[in-house]
Amino acid sequence: MARITTRLLVKKYSQLSKKEMCHKNILKASLLVSTGAAAMISMAAALNPPRTPVRTSALTGRQWVLEILDCPVRVMEQLGMARHVFFKLLKQLQQSHGLSDSRYVSAMEKLAIFLHFARTGSSSRMLQERFQRSGETISRYIRQITKMLVGSFYKKYVNLPSMDMVPPQIRDDPKLFPYFENCRGAIDGSHFNSWVHQEAVIRNRNRKGYVSQNVLAICDWNLRFTYILSGWEGSAADSRIFEYARKQDLSLPSGYYFLADAGFPLCDMLLTPYRGVRYHLKEWAQGNQKPQNKEELFNLRHASGRNVIERIFGVYKREFGVFKTAPEYPMDTQAMLVPALCTVHNFIGIYDKDSQHSMDRSRARGNPATQMDEEARSNRGAQAAEEPVFLAITSEEKQRASERRDRIAERMWNDYLAEIERRGTLHT
Repeated sequence: MARITTRLLVKKYSQLSKKEMCHKNILKASLLVSTGAAAMISMAAALNPPRTPVRTSALTGRQWVLEILDCPVRVMEQLGMARHVFFKLLKQLQQSHGLSDSRYVSAMEKLAIFLHFARTGSSSRMLQERFQRSGETISRYIRQITKMLVGSFYKKYVNLPSMDMVPPQIRDDPKLFPYFENCRGAIDGSHFNSWVHQEAVIRNRNRKGYVSQNVLAICDWNLRFTYILSGWEGSAADSRIFEYARKQDLSLPSGYYFLADAGFPLCDMLLTPYRGVRYHLKEWAQGNQKPQNKEELFNLRHASGRNVIERIFGVYKREFGVFKTAPEYPMDTQAMLVPALCTVHNFIGIYDKDSQHSMDRSRARGNPATQMDEEARSNRGAQAAEEPVFLAITSEEKQRASERRDRIAERMWNDYLAEIERRGTLHT
């Protein structure tokens, strides 16, 4: 009996020993898991420290906008327009084009974000700091306002001029009237810095070696845009873009035309200078030279009339600092940004005739940056290396356009000689 009891006790204690060992193993495993988890948590905390609030300035974006709107000089510098024009633009976009307050950002601040970006060309980081907003918020409202300005708002403020009335700047200038009485503006292309992905660099690199989009524009003599076609790669020739525009939506009644340089084809819609004949205004200014034949006189006065397109591009790029560098936005946004700001340019010209903005326009020809922009285009003048390729023009159309130019030049030259005889002096 005693032996049985002893065996049972040994067996019992043996079983307890195994259970204890199992329990100890479980405790060890649990300890290892806990230690590992703690190490992982510590590592994660080290790699991802708690976020520190960033946009915490006491001067919020809304407060900053209200502050600068109280100072005429500051609002012009930061938003590119006078206070009353800003509120006029804000009201129109709110009433007719869908701009509204959101939960955290007012319509006023949204418009100010866009205009400050356009005026200064500030980076996203700078805009985030200025308005105390996230990068996503800044980008969203820049795209939203851009799309708004190229919709029905664009159609309201960018239109081809009336054919019924001779532009006063032509009518009141005896050097241009009646010779160019059927002219309704000047046309040219201009390159804008562009940001593209690496695979698109080659086709967007222009003849001067930098990446750009080529923009076709038409303007009147009030320094307002009347037609814009943007988004073409920098390698595209002006004549190619014009060919596309003519096939799409650019048209004029028979007999009317735009002044263009030698980079464009001579056709019903375009009046270009005589090729290989002195053209640039600076050439004529040297030594007080006078035209010696009808072709030189025509080119001189043609250049005088066409100069407005060179001036408007200079003024436009001076107004909007965003084009000094390439905006890092998708290409479709970059393409829309040009006509969007052309609309703003026209809007300011209509509602702010007496402001510093208008004074800037009138002084643009004396501004070095503007002069450089003018020279970049006018250097082509009548000296294009070869005739632009334009497959849509028939030989009959080219002949009509050539005869029209000859008639204008002949009449101009005869009147010029008669005036010389009357005055007894050369006077162009």
